[in-house]
Amino acid sequence: MHPVPSTMISVSWGDHLEWGQGDGGLATPDAIQRRMHAWQSELAATTLLWRYNSAYARLRRHFQAPGVSSRWASQRHEPGAMQEGAVVTEMAHRQGLKAYLYMAIYDEGWPLELGWHGGFEAAQSYYVLRNPDHQVVDRSGTLHHHGVLCFAYPEARRYTVGKLLMMVESGDWDGVFVCTRSQSRPAAYGDQFGFNPPVVQEFAQRYGVDIRTHDFDLDAWRRLLGDHLTTLLRAMKDVLAPRGLPLIVGIPRSHYLGPPVGNHYLDWRGWLAEQIVDGLVIDQVAAVCPSTWLTMWPRHQGYGYLENHFEPFGTRPPLEADVAATWAPACQAHGVPLYIARMWKERDPAMEAHLQQIPGVSGLVFSSFRYDNPEVCRRALWTV
Repeated sequence: MHPVPSTMISVSWGDHLEWGQGDGGLATPDAIQRRMHAWQSELAATTLLWRYNSAYARLRRHFQAPGVSSRWASQRHEPGAMQEGAVVTEMAHRQGLKAYLYMAIYDEGWPLELGWHGGFEAAQSYYVLRNPDHQVVDRSGTLHHHGVLCFAYPEARRYTVGKLLMMVESGDWDGVFVCTRSQSRPAAYGDQFGFNPPVVQEFAQRYGVDIRTHDFDLDAWRRLLGDHLTTLLRAMKDVLAPRGLPLIVGIPRSHYLGPPVGNHYLDWRGWLAEQIVDGLVIDQVAAVCPSTWLTMWPRHQGYGYLENHFEPFGTRPPLEADVAATWAPACQAHGVPLYIARMWKERDPAMEAHLQQIPGVSGLVFSSFRYDNPEVCRRALWTV
């Protein structure tokens, strides 16, 4: 198996294409190669987490309001312009870098009327367009959370694993990074969604209660939802391990998924013990774009989340203390590398050095966009 990496650079190619300037736009293979060299020489990068942009064109239907256009949209509709996976992995290896495929699993899109800031651009996967009921549903069984699949459905798991394999086969990838961030509009409250028929049936089998009509143990239900995520990750591990590809998973620094998805339990300790994951990235923040630092849905943050990046109540201890007391020892005990996402923080060399000195911490994760486009970030003239 390939060795698990240390310092990583998270590359959201779509963000570069949309807002980046000069080489920071990553619009050509030569620009990508130059920036790879810079990430390695200036940031001591060893590994890229490359968010595979071509899948958006192949697996989604895009919607735009009249008169709206963007460089990113045109690039998404022309995947043949560059064989993304093959080119990126070849260039990374030429540079002496590992290239990990970045895949988000709670990001199937939403209809145009729910588009950001008034609905001018949106996309939905063909899977949810054909299977809208496979998105998590509220207790009434009528309102679905757009873009968030219910992994209690075997079909949803098969689709997600199939999508993973399609992406993996696009290039000579060294591993896979599965991210639990979601760009979907947050649930109105933390326990709003997760009442799909397979969940209702399984809960009734376990506890003899119909969660649609009777009071029930909330935490048992939240853990059941978390079990379905674990089942998906286990299936991913089963197809990646024979290919010698490590699986790294990114989660918030919490025991529950939180906004925008809901209070789904994260059994990350179980993943370590069962050796489902080969690495863990913590401090992933779903509600804020790592490139622009815009709050994804500023008017719809929701409430009732057990652990929430935006709320001062019920949050984790300070980062350094939490990592040293909880996360690093657990990962170290199972021989699983731990990485800390720093995409939502200003660079702080002293803090970064301190974090990397905590026993059990294997490295940090930085944003390529913010490093490559400081002037764009300073002006913050975003098109959303």
